Amino acid sequence: MNTNTFELFFKSHYQRALGLALRFMHDEEAARDIVADAFEMAWRKSTDKEIANLAGYLYMSVRNLCLDTIRHQGVHGRYAEMQIRAARQDIFDEPDQHEERIRNIMEAIDDLAPRTQEVLRSCYFERHTYKETATALDISESAVKKHIVKALKYLRETLHGKRRE
Repeated sequence: MNTNTFELFFKSHYQRALGLALRFMHDEEAARDIVADAFEMAWRKSTDKEIANLAGYLYMSVRNLCLDTIRHQGVHGRYAEMQIRAARQDIFDEPDQHEERIRNIMEAIDDLAPRTQEVLRSCYFERHTYKETATALDISESAVKKHIVKALKYLRETLHGKRRE
């Protein structure tokens, strides 16, 4: 599909795709980002002979990206709750225990693969979005998500093991 044809495709499907995203997201900025990502995916697939219905592919991509974002928000919410519980527990810990816990966390982060460390630090220490991190590190947003899931799983497993010792 050439650029002009795709531009017509974009103009004829943008509003409907945005409406679909808004039904899921209830946040116009997030919905616009998702639609932009879905159109980028559709553009990349537009030359693929296996895609018979590009509009269907676009709408399915919008739906799936919305669901992924909602799931991601749930993970962040649970992580924030965990941090709040940990902070409340720290109030009652001795200062030495607090320092040891921080040291254990930093050691566990140092054990991660270099790219996973970069992603984790960018998203959690520097408070960048997945999209900003993906752009800065020249990787996809899904790769950022995979690194975060991998890092959090490793940290949970490692830190729970040290807490029991």
